[in-house]
Amino acid sequence: AGAFITTPDGDPYLVRWWNAMDEARAAHVDFTSNAARAWWGERVRNSKAGESASAELTGTILGAFCDMLPRAETTAATLEFGTFPAIQVLHAMQMENWLHHHGGANHRRATRIKANLRHAFYPDSESWKLKVWEQGREVVEQALRGLSA
Repeated sequence: AGAFITTPDGDPYLVRWWNAMDEARAAHVDFTSNAARAWWGERVRNSKAGESASAELTGTILGAFCDMLPRAETTAATLEFGTFPAIQVLHAMQMENWLHHHGGANHRRATRIKANLRHAFYPDSESWKLKVWEQGREVVEQALRGLSA
């Protein structure tokens, strides 16, 4: 139970899937619990505790869980996969910001600017996509091993 989001009583918080046709229920993994941290070690970072390069985010699925489970302690996990040097990603973001504020969707460069922004976060590279899948699979396999221990 130590790796799951729990009720105030310490029991795994079980939810019914929104699209379940039967009484299927599930528990959500608390990815920053001590048990879950043991699975990934130093790879786990907490943005609220200032351990991550990411800023604290709003409007996430975690917010929905907090609303849905007001008495449960909830924690979310994000896997980040690098793409290009930070300056290149920053430039793509700046151009998209410029387009939003000054150019508009019909600007002659809009399609290219949007494509550059997408490429900055999702490269059209089969080797990059394969690495993302491999790393994602590794994290899931580590979680499954931890849950079965």
